[in-house]
Amino acid sequence: MNTTMTLPACSREWLYVPDVTYHTPPEGARQLQLIVPYDVAGISPDTRFPLIAFVPGSAWYRQEMYNSLPAWSRLAEMGFVFAAVQVRESTLARFPAQVEDAERALLFLRAHAEAWHIDPARMFLAGNSSGGHIALLTALRSACGLADAPGFSGDMLRGVIALSAPSDLLLDEGRDEAASPPGFHPVEALLGVDDRWAHPDAARAASCPAYLQRLTPGTPLPAFLLMHGDRDPQVSVENSRRLYPQLTRAGARATYVELTGAGHGGGSLWSPPVLAQIAGFIREV
Repeated sequence: MNTTMTLPACSREWLYVPDVTYHTPPEGARQLQLIVPYDVAGISPDTRFPLIAFVPGSAWYRQEMYNSLPAWSRLAEMGFVFAAVQVRESTLARFPAQVEDAERALLFLRAHAEAWHIDPARMFLAGNSSGGHIALLTALRSACGLADAPGFSGDMLRGVIALSAPSDLLLDEGRDEAASPPGFHPVEALLGVDDRWAHPDAARAASCPAYLQRLTPGTPLPAFLLMHGDRDPQVSVENSRRLYPQLTRAGARATYVELTGAGHGGGSLWSPPVLAQIAGFIREV
């Protein structure tokens, strides 16, 4: 058979920049996986794209930094610089070391904005599951004047995107214990305690409500996009349901999208409707 095919006009591609070290704490180097929009016709040196600095979820344990590269590349094709941020796992350092790492990653990316075509005025911090928790706490701690990395300021953030994120470490309502293996206690590992319920102050200090309650009226906040599956067995959807009104009462511009029938993570997290929601949020704020 001899035939022809007409292809749609499409020149947008992406470049992958692996294993970029942004910070070397005593526990070992932390790295970024960068995916930068690219055009076969060339990109002007003055072109700038919004940045999505994304903390992959891992129950605060060691992250997998390569498995989702194909999914992440879709956001680069949509016109965003994507940086997957490796943070210290809880077996190496307790909270808030992970927040400090996120702040240092943002400082590093802003310092190299020209090299990677980043718009420093449109920097977004995102994450799924424990990564979403880190993104939320990074924004709220800095809004309270508690930035952990020298030179970091919350006004660097245009927005925060939290997917299936635990926002209150003392909220277990609706969580399915059977969904986690026996002996799996990631919150306790993060806090460095044997039982979070016996150390509620430590859990509160790593939860969003404590910081929202400290904010004074008129405190500048980034915009927030929360997304959560209503059948999440590992991180109760009540986390996002309750956080959304708390953010709006604090004066934040917040959007909450509940994903009907969705569980915790998986391929649906990177489905076209979710990616479109993320892209729309970034372009609107």
